[in-house]
Amino acid sequence: MDLVGLQPLMALTSGHPSVGIGLVDGPVATDHPDLADAHIRLVAPDLTCKPSARSMCAHGTFVAGILVGRRGSSAPSISPGCTLLIRPVFSDAASDTSASAPDVAAAIVDCVDAGARVVNLSVATGQPTTRLEESLRSALDHAVAQGAIVVAAAGNQGTIGTSDITRHRAVIPVVSYDRRGRPMIESNLGGSIGRSGLGAPGEAIVSLAVEGAPLVRGGTSFATAFVTGTVALLWSLFPSANAIEIRGALTEGPRRTAIVPPLLSATAAYQALARRFSSAQERSLPTVLSRAVQSSGVRTLRPKSMGEYRPSVAEPGSPEDSDSVRILDTDSRSPRDATAELRSAEVVSPPMTMTNSTLRELPAFVYALGRIDARYPTLAIEKEFAQVVGSFDSAGLTDREVVHAVIHDRNNRYLARSLCWVFTVEGLETYILVPGDPADLELLIESYRTEPRYDDLDVVIGVRHGIAPPEMCNGLAVPVVRFDQIYSFDRTSLIESIPVPENMSDDDGGRFRTLAGGLFDDLNQLADNAGATDEHRASTISPFDIHGSIPKPRNSLKRTSRSAGSRFWHPS
Repeated sequence: MDLVGLQPLMALTSGHPSVGIGLVDGPVATDHPDLADAHIRLVAPDLTCKPSARSMCAHGTFVAGILVGRRGSSAPSISPGCTLLIRPVFSDAASDTSASAPDVAAAIVDCVDAGARVVNLSVATGQPTTRLEESLRSALDHAVAQGAIVVAAAGNQGTIGTSDITRHRAVIPVVSYDRRGRPMIESNLGGSIGRSGLGAPGEAIVSLAVEGAPLVRGGTSFATAFVTGTVALLWSLFPSANAIEIRGALTEGPRRTAIVPPLLSATAAYQALARRFSSAQERSLPTVLSRAVQSSGVRTLRPKSMGEYRPSVAEPGSPEDSDSVRILDTDSRSPRDATAELRSAEVVSPPMTMTNSTLRELPAFVYALGRIDARYPTLAIEKEFAQVVGSFDSAGLTDREVVHAVIHDRNNRYLARSLCWVFTVEGLETYILVPGDPADLELLIESYRTEPRYDDLDVVIGVRHGIAPPEMCNGLAVPVVRFDQIYSFDRTSLIESIPVPENMSDDDGGRFRTLAGGLFDDLNQLADNAGATDEHRASTISPFDIHGSIPKPRNSLKRTSRSAGSRFWHPS
């Protein structure tokens, strides 16, 4: 909780029943003692609930405990005052414990139509993909139209890539962070995840089992519930805020520059909303949930009053009300104390305290298209460069021309080796490059351009490993790629190098190059293509291999292609 600043927010409120949380997951053991007082509604017929720790019911119950378990139980119990709308898509009764994309899409729509303001998707595809599922896109568009937020797990395949869900504008993708505030190596990363996602606790989370002792689990499924619970608490405190304002409060900050999203900061989100909604005396909450329940035939397990909403921060002397947002019983501070702490708290991003053990093996083949650039990993290296530069005449040279001259001098190879070489895709820092063979440092040096142009491109071929430790590149936390080959070129040169078929006239040859350029641009615009999946690698390789426009790597890698996976969805 402390990692993401949730304790002060949870001390201020436990949520309000009028804020609905849609849970698209497995069944939930609703008769669990630590769910006895929760506001729970079923949006679909109850499904079989097996007590096995690996059952679909165990997964759904575990997530439910994080969201609405009893305060004081073993579970995090972030927002027990909110209403949980359960819409199972996985069943222990079926032999195949998976669900199709249309199943997930239907569940999203059902939750939103039942009044959910935030939908928790602790599910993910078997493998990231660029293919579009119209049913999912339509369901997520429906969520946007109804003013809902969808919070979705990025997945635990440890790859670089995204899906229909994590790329959608309605979705906040979530990756898991460990207890030291570093992204877990198993989490999927990607462009849209880095731009619009969040990190949350995902290591050794304790929550409810179907029966018996609590379970300890980890991964993006459970990190997702931390973000969902935070959204629910914020909406309880600021009921007139819309989805754009809630989402903006959670994700605002410095411009995102990497494929790894920052950690959730519940305190910063509260402060952002408090600045916008300076009056804490909001007296009404939209009754969309109660209206939807009345009209949808949703089965009510434990009816609760949806009475007048009274914010937990009340005027001095105002009477308490049984339907007001609850203050955490174990906290002796008054609501005003908790509010003051949230408003005045210094928002500090947790330090990335990674060690070299972070760079443990998780090899995966990479064939990526982007741009390479060099950076100083530390101030000490920058000062050493400055000392070398002072030894020769650099008058009239630009900064890049100076660096180019230094690293091309063989006496300064140690400096070139000490630089941090960063590979960006679509403007996002995606990989840190290191030579697979020390001799291949020359490829990095040759890729450094004195006058970068908009159409400059680099192709990197290599093997991806774990997340870089902070000392490697001034705290940049992205995967490391040990490369075997680099090709550097510009778009125009590439297109002109493609041989025109012999039977084409000059006019046809011109049209051929135009078509080839358009094809290359289309492939280069594929969403979140970091060259880390079979699908992405195929799209990157195809424009180069069709006519042999780029020679084969001198250190060619041989790897058996893996199946791209099914379009079925599994608990993440």
